[in-house]
Parts: sequence; structure tokens; C-alpha cells
Amino acid sequence: MVLPSVPVANFGPPPKGGESMRRSLTVIGAIAVTIWGAASIGAEPRKSSDQPGGIVIPVEVYDGFLIVAKGHIESSSGLNFLIDTGQTYSAVDRSIVDKLGLDISSSGSASILNLDKKEPVRFCTLGKIGMGAFEAESVPVIVEDLRWFRGDGLHIDAVIGLDLLRKRDRLRVDFRGKQIVFDATSSIPGRAVPLHQHPWSVTVSIDLEDHHAEMILDTGMSGTVFYREALENHSVRYVPQQHTIGASSAGMVDYTLALMPPTRLGGQNLNREAYLLTRPGARGPSGIAGFLGIATLHAKIVEFDFARQELRWSN
Repeated sequence: MVLPSVPVANFGPPPKGGESMRRSLTVIGAIAVTIWGAASIGAEPRKSSDQPGGIVIPVEVYDGFLIVAKGHIESSSGLNFLIDTGQTYSAVDRSIVDKLGLDISSSGSASILNLDKKEPVRFCTLGKIGMGAFEAESVPVIVEDLRWFRGDGLHIDAVIGLDLLRKRDRLRVDFRGKQIVFDATSSIPGRAVPLHQHPWSVTVSIDLEDHHAEMILDTGMSGTVFYREALENHSVRYVPQQHTIGASSAGMVDYTLALMPPTRLGGQNLNREAYLLTRPGARGPSGIAGFLGIATLHAKIVEFDFARQELRWSN
């Protein structure tokens, strides 16, 4: 169940627009399943291929950032799939696993980094999963309880992560046209920055005043989240505003709403208000400062070019 964020202690008046950011915490767990740590598994960065392109899939966009497409798993169709670049491995709701009679008792396990804590998960293998003409076979997925989305009015049956999204050379998210396109034949005009690929994520480098911060790109969140320890290790100045508790798939998470120094990506100014993960010892993978929701770009179209290692967007 998704719980609303709860203000705990004020350090000053919240920045303008803070209420909408607080709401994003109720769905922030969508970013969370990044494989990491002991017994971890990674999704390999995409290499260029000669696969045919132009696969267009209609989507619905909820709250301006959550991208949901219809899909199928085995013989079950009409399922709701969340598109999430902040998640390393795809996940399926336990109810689907039970419905299909899949056995997870002998399946593999791993340790995942879920925002600010590690936790064990179980895997199972799906014979077939897809959205329209985009389909994959024999896919290992995390078995997860996705019912917590329902507290925000959503029913999600599976989360499509980087392991599947990077099977194509390019992923275009068209917010205006309410569709995603795999391997579009032409590039979009607008801004572009290098896209850094890792086995567990895709990242970009943002400018924080005189500093650079490597951020995991995330379609599953609306704002920006930093690891406080990463900022303080690099002496990044920020102004704390409010202590907040938010809900994620991992349970309750402590944040501090903060006003950051001028923040930019590709020369575009970004919203300066962000959330800091404040639990002592909370840190991400080496060199990672936090998560950047692509909704912060306020773009009509965003394109992940995995083959050319470039992020492009058009406002």
C-alpha cells in the first residue's frame, strides 16, 4: 500500500511547488530495483544491432511521468506494464506468478539496492513477455508485490526495466503523442548529452554549480533524489527545508526536502528543489550521486540512444 508523505520537522518554508514533489514520494519506489551488491546481476549495455525498428506502442501517462503500456505475459494479455529505466531487471507481480503457476521455490536470488537499503529478492523465468511487436522469451524477472501502486490509483502487473528496454538500440518516449517508439528511424531535434551506460543503469552528468554529479536516469519518478552523503563528500551546498517520510516498495523512507544550487543538464536549468536520502550510511553505487527523473526536463519527447550513447530531448 502506498502511504502519503508525512512532514515531520520544518527547517523553513518549503520551496514553491513542494507539494507536488512530496506527492512524488508516494510512487518513488518505482525507481528502486537496481541490482547491486553480493550475488548481484547486471543487465549488459546495449550494442548496436541491425534489428528492424519503428515499433510503436501506445501508452498512458499518469501524473505527468508514470508511463504505462498494455502488455502480455505468457497467455495473459491486457496487463499493465510500467516503463522504468531506473530499474535494472524487470519485475512481475506475485499474483501473475501465482496465476501462471510458476515455481519460484528453486529460482535464483540476488541482493538489490532499493533506494537506501539492500534487500533480498527472488527470481523466476517467464517464457514470454512483451508489448505489441516488442517481445522477449526466457526472461528472468524479479518476483515482487506491486500492490503498493494501488494506493496511488494504479494497477501495475509488471515493471519493464533496462534488461528488456536495452534489447533495442533506441527508446523514444513521446509524452505529447502518448507513445513509446523502439528504434525510430530518425533522431529528434533539440538538446543532447552523453549517455553513460553501466551494467546496472544508464546515467548522465548534471552540473551542480561548480560540481558534476552522475545521476541514474529514471522514467519512474517525477523529481530528483540525491544521496546526502554523496553531496556532502563533495562539499555541495544546499539548504534543508523540510523532513519528510515517503513510501516506496521497500517501505517507509526518510527524506529531507532541500533547495539545491543552480542545477543544469545540457545547458537547461533544472528544478532546484530535490529530496535527499538521509538515513546514515545510505549510499548508491560507486560514483553515483542520485536519481534524475526525466520529467524534470519538461520535454515533449525524450530519446535514449543506447547504441550511440546519447540522451536527446525536445521541449
